[in-house]
Amino acid sequence: MAIAPGYPGLEVTINVDGQPLHEYDDDDEDPAPKATTKYIEARSDSNFSIVTKFSASFSTQYHVRGRLSIDGVKMASWFWLREDLLRKPFERTSIRWQEGGQPVKQKFSFAKLNIVEEARGSVPDVAALKQSLSTTGCITLSFQLIKSYREIEEKSFSAQVQLAALEEIPEKALKGDALSHQIVLSKPEKCSRYSTPRYGDYDYLDKEPFATFHFKYRSLASLRALRLVTVDNPAPVPLEERPEEDLTPAELRELLRRVRRRESESASIKQEAGATIRVKRERTTNDGDEVTYLETRQRKRPHVEQEIIVID
Repeated sequence: MAIAPGYPGLEVTINVDGQPLHEYDDDDEDPAPKATTKYIEARSDSNFSIVTKFSASFSTQYHVRGRLSIDGVKMASWFWLREDLLRKPFERTSIRWQEGGQPVKQKFSFAKLNIVEEARGSVPDVAALKQSLSTTGCITLSFQLIKSYREIEEKSFSAQVQLAALEEIPEKALKGDALSHQIVLSKPEKCSRYSTPRYGDYDYLDKEPFATFHFKYRSLASLRALRLVTVDNPAPVPLEERPEEDLTPAELRELLRRVRRRESESASIKQEAGATIRVKRERTTNDGDEVTYLETRQRKRPHVEQEIIVID
């Protein structure tokens, strides 16, 4: 998880399938004041969410305003009342707006860039393409402290935010850059009505953000090319060997499914053991008047230990 310098009670993660993506540090980058930069793995065609958590060490003296930018495009802003900060983590899976008075949402998703040796058709404006690529590959969240605010008339949410999908990208436009993906929005889908955001005149403690997070997303191959990931990284620890209190709800559900599958297999073994026919002795005689005694004993039922997992 990325933690704000000077504000250890503020944590931000990028999650896929309910799990935080592993974060990598680039020691060659000069850290900016009040900023945290992490590299994460972009998984093609995967939806992701942005999770913000305020823990007990974060002061609740002020309200907080957060702003989200993706690939250099301003996407959304959020406002948290100070009394709500410590209640639970805040997860954002999409942006929401109104279309003809109907609330709709669009999910965030990683999309692989179409990188080619030479672009087909018309020659692209390489300079303009480079400018566009200069802001691609980064999710940015910034946070400001608000002393007070005054609500004003509700604004309209009819404007739709766009993330332009990049077409073919010639390799020469990248100039060795490790870019591999961009972020796109899913097709608009209807959703339930959401709470009305608070708009107003904000009295900032400081106009400059007190914390900014940059998440640079790249493919696994690009992360290796940047020497942030090595091929011989240790394999992840199996769920069965990890402490139960460290597992996420999704991991606990998966572990429970595995236990139930083992229990089902154990029940099948017991049924086979119960069907074993007990034979004391069987006498057979062959043509040579030799007698062979065959004795079959009932097999002992295998002892299967069952695991019991309790999910709070």
